[in-house]
Amino acid sequence: MSVRVPLTVVGGYLGAGKTTLINGMLRSANGCRLAILVNEFGALPIDEDLIVARSENLVSIAGGCICCAFGDSLADALAEFARMDTPPDHVLVEASGVAIPSSIAATASLVSGMELHGTVVLADVQTIRARARDRFMGDTIIRQLADADIVVLTRSELVGGDAIEAVTAWVASETGHGNIITSTLRRVPADILLDLGPTSATAPDVGHDDALYDTVVLKPGVPVNVRELARRLVDERLGIIRAKGLIVDAAGHVSELHVVGNRWSVTPARVTSASGLVCIGQKARLCREKIRELLLELEDTAAGLRTAPVAGTARAGPAKT
Repeated sequence: MSVRVPLTVVGGYLGAGKTTLINGMLRSANGCRLAILVNEFGALPIDEDLIVARSENLVSIAGGCICCAFGDSLADALAEFARMDTPPDHVLVEASGVAIPSSIAATASLVSGMELHGTVVLADVQTIRARARDRFMGDTIIRQLADADIVVLTRSELVGGDAIEAVTAWVASETGHGNIITSTLRRVPADILLDLGPTSATAPDVGHDDALYDTVVLKPGVPVNVRELARRLVDERLGIIRAKGLIVDAAGHVSELHVVGNRWSVTPARVTSASGLVCIGQKARLCREKIRELLLELEDTAAGLRTAPVAGTARAGPAKT
């Protein structure tokens, strides 16, 4: 009897920490040949220093792992992995932030040569309850949690024990099970993702809520003050849930910018080329023109055409996922 490749679905809303977790898995694979499939807004979000070769939507990772963007062809990508002479030891599918994980799990379970090993859903302990109350995206988030075999509450290092207990109890009441763990974003034990064991899947009525979301892509024509850009993108009036990208700063260096709700971070990038910034939000709230006007203002400031505005008072903090 042929051996089937175990597969785990990793879900969660925009900014919950999926990409950071996946990158952490690749860094600590310890000889396990992982295949990562990503279907997310924007470019393939794999840390550049892990990549040893790139070909179209497929990248090879140091240590024998591979990663690709599957778009609308998840079943085809999985079938290709299963047919490899030496298939991967484990496949991780990173679901879009607006996807319903059970839809992906149901598709994966039908692919010959694959064996579903459960669904892990991430939730930021600081933001999950507010996100779930949102009238636009709350239903999607509750359905994501309900699909989980295990819920991982990320960024637990940023809150106290009482807050973690309260959120844990709330998630348990919403999902009906107690398989909930807390973790710092970069320290999720590998066996949580890889050792869930075989499970079954049932397709939901709706696979994703992409129609509720929109994106704005910013590509500055001149180097800009990236920290000022990040500080101003957290303005809730812009309607941005998540933003990420690579931008040339005023010193001519490439900076990596991340925004998650009202948190932002700007760090030196490991790459030398800038790809721009993608901003994601709900269609009903995303102020596309105001976001573009903000970029034009910063470009004018960088060119010396106007005085730089005073930075806002939005709270800053770690945001990378």
